[in-house]
Amino acid sequence: MEWQAVGLIEQQVSDFVGKVQTAGKRLADFSRSVTERESEILQGVKQLSGLLDKHAHLAKEESGSMKKLLGDSLSHYQNLLQAWARLVEERVEGKEFINQFEKSVILAVFGTVNAGKSTMGNFIAGVPFAESPVQAPAPLPAFYAYDFSESGKDRGERPLAENRFKENIVQETSTIQYFTLENGLTWVDTPGIHSLDQEYEDLAKKYVNYADLILFVVSSSSPGKADEIAELERLTQKEKQLLVAITKSDLIESDVVDGKEVKRVVPKSIHDRQAQEQYVDGLIRSKGIDRNLKDRKFISLSSRLAKLALMEQDEERFRQSGYPALYEQIGGVLTEHALELKTDRPRREMNALIHEMMDGYEWNGKRIDGIRDIGKSFQGISEEIQQKVELLRRMHTDLFLEVRMNKEARIESELTSLGYRFDGGEAIGSEQITKVMEKELLEELNRLIPIKLGKVLADFEHVQLSSLPLFIDASFAGTYREFAYTEYTTSETTRDPRGIIERFQSFFLDKKFTELKVREMKKTKQMRTGNNLSAVMEQVFDQVEQQLEPFVKAIIEELIEAYFYEQRDALNEVQQALKQFADKLQTLMYQKGEVRDEQLIHSH
Repeated sequence: MEWQAVGLIEQQVSDFVGKVQTAGKRLADFSRSVTERESEILQGVKQLSGLLDKHAHLAKEESGSMKKLLGDSLSHYQNLLQAWARLVEERVEGKEFINQFEKSVILAVFGTVNAGKSTMGNFIAGVPFAESPVQAPAPLPAFYAYDFSESGKDRGERPLAENRFKENIVQETSTIQYFTLENGLTWVDTPGIHSLDQEYEDLAKKYVNYADLILFVVSSSSPGKADEIAELERLTQKEKQLLVAITKSDLIESDVVDGKEVKRVVPKSIHDRQAQEQYVDGLIRSKGIDRNLKDRKFISLSSRLAKLALMEQDEERFRQSGYPALYEQIGGVLTEHALELKTDRPRREMNALIHEMMDGYEWNGKRIDGIRDIGKSFQGISEEIQQKVELLRRMHTDLFLEVRMNKEARIESELTSLGYRFDGGEAIGSEQITKVMEKELLEELNRLIPIKLGKVLADFEHVQLSSLPLFIDASFAGTYREFAYTEYTTSETTRDPRGIIERFQSFFLDKKFTELKVREMKKTKQMRTGNNLSAVMEQVFDQVEQQLEPFVKAIIEELIEAYFYEQRDALNEVQQALKQFADKLQTLMYQKGEVRDEQLIHSH
């Protein structure tokens, strides 16, 4: 059954490494997505800043003009966006949304010198497999160290020449050593208790802050010494999982075989292992450290047994070594839920930055506007421009009313003079009337337009009108009045005799009698009373409004185009860019559960 034992050991180690590999891929994908978001945000800010810079020349316009107002706003927000760019760059280059501690699962290992930390780390990395018949499940990772020596030499990160942790050393080291297995698990081996200088402690605390599991290593020969518990109390933080590994949990037994003394390594009894685990647990609870822990578990380990199990291909001995249980406990921080927690801070940081960019934030005691604030500001300028445009477009009606009110008396006087000439027999037609109207209207329009438009356009410069597209279809005509009168006519007619005498005379003397008759006839006659000045006045003003309204409207539209086209073009471009950037930021926000990868991490 020897082959079966080898297969089971390989399977246990392979399952563990498989979890690490899946976690590494998952975190690498997440890290890449964060980097891409950082890049897109920074690119968007720079593009928006460049767009505002494109229109910032408007700030040089005459003070009080709409161009100046818009230019000042563009210049202000260009400075703001440059501040945004610096903020994003600062976070990317300094704080980082996702830092080196979040690109893999962190296992921070603490313990005294010679407690077996280095041996454990080498085993997890796969160092002993190279010297055994059991196939290594993964290539050996690179080992590194952070040096903080007093001399200042070799400070910072450097690869370990032996590419493994030194085992069974007695002298304390002032380095933090680590390796990252399959990009998914970073094993951080810290110096001994008594080498806690400030630089080490600062870095060690960083690792603890980001640690997904704290592995506290104590020796079975003297577990839970006071300085060990003191270090644990100082370095542990809330909501951390603690795994206490009690190393060297084995015994050397002697036996006589064929007359010779034979020594062999055996595990401590279950009773002894439980007793030492309960003892350390009691110390932790007595110090109140358990209040700062999310969870705590205990494992009794024997690296000697584990190495022998590999060499002898002994599955039972491998189980007794405690390493399968260690694999299982470490695997507990490689679950889908655990990795979501691992990516939670970068997601929240990214979303927080996007919220700040959308809604504004406080910076050095000052309020920095967000995209929405900027959009509202430019919308306010846009509305102000639109109000001015609408005011200008309504202006022609008031303009004509004022022209008529101011010039009606003068025009009436001029037309009256033309009327007199007409009454005197001169032909007065449309041409003469049009000349009078154009002269008077040009004068008044050239006077009123600067006044009216200047109230709306602070920097308005009026070019004098030299002519008007005007032709008045009107002419003078005489006015007449009809008078009624009675005309009388008389005629002599014969009549019958009247009375006895006239009858006697008519009968005997044949005398004729006559009488006068008056006839009355009603007649009318037209008499000229003057000319049609009033009608001409109404005609000319009606025609003036009809003919000049399109002309004045065209002038106003030309002014709107000249004064507001560049502003509206800039505003439209900026507002569209702001909306697109805001929409982009919304898509860059992490949604709940978004970081789940298609390839979920399953227990093996």
